Amino acid sequence: MQRQILLYLIAITGGLLVPHALPLAVACAGLVLAAALALPPRTRALAALLAGLAWSSIHVDAYRGALPAIDARGSAVAIRGRVVDFARDVAGGASFELMPPAQGFGARLAAVRIAVRGYPGPPPPPGAWCELRVVIGAARGLANRGVSDRERAWAARRIGATARVVPHPANRCAAIAPRASFARWRAWLSRAIDAAVVDPRHAAVVRALAIADRSTLDDAHWELVRATGTAHLLAISGLHVALAAALAFVVCRILAGLPGWRYQAYPAVRLAWFGAVAAAALYAGLAGFGVPARRAALMVALAAAAALGGRRVLSIEHLLIALAVMATLDPFALLGEGLWLSFGAVAILLWQGSRVGRARPAWLRAWRVHLALAAGMAPLIAAIFGTVPLLAPVANLVAVPWCSVLVVPLVFAGIVLAPLNNLAASLAWDMAARLWSWLEGVLDMLASVPLAVTLEVLTLPGLVLLALGMLLCALPRGLGLRRLGLLLILAGAGARESAAPWDGFEARVLDVGQGLAVVVRTAHHVLLYDTGPRWWPSGDDAGRAVVAPALRQLGVAQLDAVVVSHSDGDHVGGLRSVLAAVAAARVHAPRAAALPAGVTATPCEGAADWQWDGVSFRWLHAGALGGGTRNDGSCVLLVTSAHGRLLLSGDIERRAEAALVSRHAAALAAEVLLVPHHGSATSSSRTFVAAVAPRHAVIASGHRNRYGLPDAAVVARYRAAGAQVLDTARDGAITLRFAASGIDVHTERGARIGFWSRPATAAAGKSCATFDC
Repeated sequence: MQRQILLYLIAITGGLLVPHALPLAVACAGLVLAAALALPPRTRALAALLAGLAWSSIHVDAYRGALPAIDARGSAVAIRGRVVDFARDVAGGASFELMPPAQGFGARLAAVRIAVRGYPGPPPPPGAWCELRVVIGAARGLANRGVSDRERAWAARRIGATARVVPHPANRCAAIAPRASFARWRAWLSRAIDAAVVDPRHAAVVRALAIADRSTLDDAHWELVRATGTAHLLAISGLHVALAAALAFVVCRILAGLPGWRYQAYPAVRLAWFGAVAAAALYAGLAGFGVPARRAALMVALAAAAALGGRRVLSIEHLLIALAVMATLDPFALLGEGLWLSFGAVAILLWQGSRVGRARPAWLRAWRVHLALAAGMAPLIAAIFGTVPLLAPVANLVAVPWCSVLVVPLVFAGIVLAPLNNLAASLAWDMAARLWSWLEGVLDMLASVPLAVTLEVLTLPGLVLLALGMLLCALPRGLGLRRLGLLLILAGAGARESAAPWDGFEARVLDVGQGLAVVVRTAHHVLLYDTGPRWWPSGDDAGRAVVAPALRQLGVAQLDAVVVSHSDGDHVGGLRSVLAAVAAARVHAPRAAALPAGVTATPCEGAADWQWDGVSFRWLHAGALGGGTRNDGSCVLLVTSAHGRLLLSGDIERRAEAALVSRHAAALAAEVLLVPHHGSATSSSRTFVAAVAPRHAVIASGHRNRYGLPDAAVVARYRAAGAQVLDTARDGAITLRFAASGIDVHTERGARIGFWSRPATAAAGKSCATFDC
């Protein structure tokens, strides 16, 4: 049976990864054929494969058919639906997920959600009904190597579109969830916890543990738990659900054994198992039925069924059955990182539980379990986050017992006491918050010690070496392979992307939305040209979210130079975050550029040209040319090697272009041109395009940006000149490698697979319908 389940899961996952699903009629016929093939024992493996592929294709087809229409002109439309979870209150208005009413079986099967932002009123509670006027855009994120795929994460949560609320008198949200619903209970408990816990930061933690409300957890919370490998403590994980079930089992067992019950014919242990299943289901409901909570509740139910049937309570087979049930109920859950983290951790615990002897001291058994969990999860954590906190076993050895024995039981007590006695519930929650604050102090101390470092694993070969090394270290000591495993782990951590050829260079134009950031690498040096925008109203910036992770993925420990073309926000918005994450030997900017406080720069005007590893860097333009506008004062840099030239032009416009052609006519020719000013009609004059004569014209723009860039006439001009036009809005990050074999072009979206990776629609009008405009 385990073989058939594994094949079924592999087929479902494969059906989600292919770009085109089976037609609906073919998928339905495949299900019927799979049912017929499941009867003979010899064809059950084939039936499992066919059933998984057909079932995932049916869901993908229904999902695509239920996606809302997107108006290319950015017109406002009316939508209505129910708020799925807790809203986040951010600058510019509340953000939440909205589930429109399902019309027909296909829509109910698809369960497409809309991510809404900019609601001007108070954040609506879970279950609230909203009627809004919005501009709808595609659920589209930025596409960069080394940065998590936001579109896949949206698909895992069935978010099929984004929506920006526009002012309208009819916009309203009403809390009309049924009185007996989990949504109403969660909202009520959220208000009760806020009233009970004085410190808002600690109240946010209690809400996260009680009802999975993580909407008010700040960056400091997440940075601390990520640095110590304890992020699972801030989510209602399987550990918390299992703890709730265990406490309910003990309480029900004691109650069932009291006088008056002991003479009943039904055994007390059976009643205890029923109580455990009920507690797990209730707590999973309070958690919003998240993936770890659903998995844990299902595992408790399977354990109860096995115990009542006289079989082994927990096994790998039960884990596979739970995973198959979850994949059947929601195949898209397989796209989420949380599911694999949750099931991977349980699988390691089951394996380790069968190996740890009972004769060892309790502290030694606990240490071995934590060490095995940290080592076993390292390849998966590295694949998802790129780093592995080496301090995780020590931090969890302290944090898990502290939370399991003290913090979480007090949170449970508050939940149980809240309907009975508000004062008692408040005391329990307040004490849980105080205990968490003490633990937070310990974790902060651990994160500050010199050994609190992270192991960076940044490439696919590195991940393979890390996984193989962990496997060898887990083998019995007598085989003598553990030293080889340690060497493989170190080799995996040291694996980096190959550098540029010694006589060539590589340029990576990052996808930062409506802005610019380019990483230029030679054999031993790295230059960053612009740092991307600061995003409003979220306050985040491309430097922290895109540029720094991309540099880490390339293995860049220090930048040899940073060039800020000019001080427009879409070019300098991420500078502070980049310099905080990666040291820079020097910074260049126009003489009058307004840079963030504390950043000093050498003016581009009059700066000396230089060479790195056989590649020359030459300044072609400074503020004296072309006029006094900020765009025309952009620093223009020409990168030249034996195998091609790249012209980085910033936001220069026609006056500066004319001045460049007048002064550097012959020197402007370049195989690759970073198109000036994101393809605006104010730039790329015919004379300039003819002088550069690029074979590749790269445009850095944001999907459906508010300016309608790039201009269609400009794109046509480059194509008429024989250039291949590349656009980050359509292609994602663009990598150009200048080598003896020629100029190799790689686009991030061209390498992606899966039904959620779809081409961008053409920008129209001046609207801004997505989060990253």
